[in-house]
Amino acid sequence: MEYLNMPTFFKAKQFLEANNLNKNIVNDVENFICQWKFKSEYDLTAICEDLDNLIEVLQENFFGRTTDISIFNSIHCVVYNLLWDNLKPVVRANCTERDLRVYETSMTLCKNQNFLVEQNDSSYCSVPYTAAIVELSFWDSHNSPLEKLNCLCTTYDIIFAELKSALVNLISKYSDKELEIPVIDNEEIIPVITVVLIRSKLQYSVSNLYYIKQFGKQFLKDNNKQHIFETFEYAIQSLLKIDYKQLTSCSQDNFLNIDHLEAIKRITEINTNPNNGKHVTKAKVSLNEENQKRALELILQSTTADVNG
Repeated sequence: MEYLNMPTFFKAKQFLEANNLNKNIVNDVENFICQWKFKSEYDLTAICEDLDNLIEVLQENFFGRTTDISIFNSIHCVVYNLLWDNLKPVVRANCTERDLRVYETSMTLCKNQNFLVEQNDSSYCSVPYTAAIVELSFWDSHNSPLEKLNCLCTTYDIIFAELKSALVNLISKYSDKELEIPVIDNEEIIPVITVVLIRSKLQYSVSNLYYIKQFGKQFLKDNNKQHIFETFEYAIQSLLKIDYKQLTSCSQDNFLNIDHLEAIKRITEINTNPNNGKHVTKAKVSLNEENQKRALELILQSTTADVNG
C-alpha cells in the first residue's frame, strides 16, 4: 500500500515550491498565517474550523481553484507543522490522563522482555516486529495529522510484512515447497498491534488519535486509512482497559523455534485434556489455543508435504 498523497513536512514544502512560480511560497504562507484572525485559541472545534478555512483560502490564493489533492495535502501538512507548537498543548491537555495511563502500562509491561498480557495473547506476537516498533516510535514526533496518520499506515504495512516474512521463514525451515500464506484477519492482527504499541513506549498515543480524528478527518474518508486508524484506536482502547493488578509477566512460547515432533505434541495438548492417562477431546478451545494451533499446523502441513512428496 502506498501513501504518496501523504507528504512529510520537508516533501510538502518542496512540492509547493516546485508547483508554484513563487519560490518563497512557504515564507509567504507563514506570513499569511501570522495575519490570520483566529476565532479562538482554546476551543478546538473553532480552531479546526478556522484552519479548514485558512487552508482553503491559501490554496485559492496561491494555486487558484485547483482540484489537485496533492496541493491540498501539502498545504495542510505545511500549515499544521507551522502551527503545531501552538496546537500541541491544547490538543494534549484533553488527553493527559489517558496518555499517561497508556505510557505507564507500556513501561510496566516492557520491564519484562517476555511480557504477556491475557488480552494480547497470540502466537503471532512472538515475532519481534523490530521495524514496525521503530516506525511507530516516531509517532509522537510527527507534527501534522497527515504525517501521524501516515505513520500508522506505514506501521500497519510493516507489521504485515514482518509477520508474512516470519511465516515464510517458518515454512521454508521445514519444506522447500511454496505454500500459500494464510489470510490473517483483523482479530488476529489487533493483539500484534497492541504489542507493537506497548514496545514503542509512546507518551501521547491517545492525543495522537484525537489529533488525527479532529483535524485530519478528511483523510479518514479513505476506507483503507480509516480501517487502519480504527484498528490502532481499538488496540489503544484495549490498553486503557488493562488493570495494573491483572498484568502478568511470563515467558511466551515462540512457535518459530519448534520442530515437527514438538508441533504434533503441542497440537495434541491443545485439542485434548488428560484423563486417567488418556487424552479426551476438548469440547472447546480458547482463542489463544486456536491461534497457536493454526501456526503449528503450518509446520505440520509443510513437513507432511515433504514426506509425501
